[in-house]
Amino acid sequence: MRQIHIAEGLTMRFPGRDGEFDEGVEVGLVAALMSVGRDEISCRVSAASRDQLVAVAAEFNYRLGTQNRDGDWEDLTFLSARRRSKPRLAFSRAEAAG
Repeated sequence: MRQIHIAEGLTMRFPGRDGEFDEGVEVGLVAALMSVGRDEISCRVSAASRDQLVAVAAEFNYRLGTQNRDGDWEDLTFLSARRRSKPRLAFSRAEAAG
């Protein structure tokens, strides 16, 4: 049994349920947010849910913006196709040293 992150500071557990059930809850929560058309969705999910979430996101016309893995957990951000990515400055090591 693991904690499922619902929102910042809010988690739930489902005693007696297996990992597949937990993954289904995680994917269902994110899919519900996508269905209402939010421009950006950030979530913390188990690494096992990532591939299914990416597939669901494609169906809702979202793309994976950023991802960060921390052990068995991933912090993912999905962006709506309506939203453009934020530009970022990138420096080469040569520029940073000089």
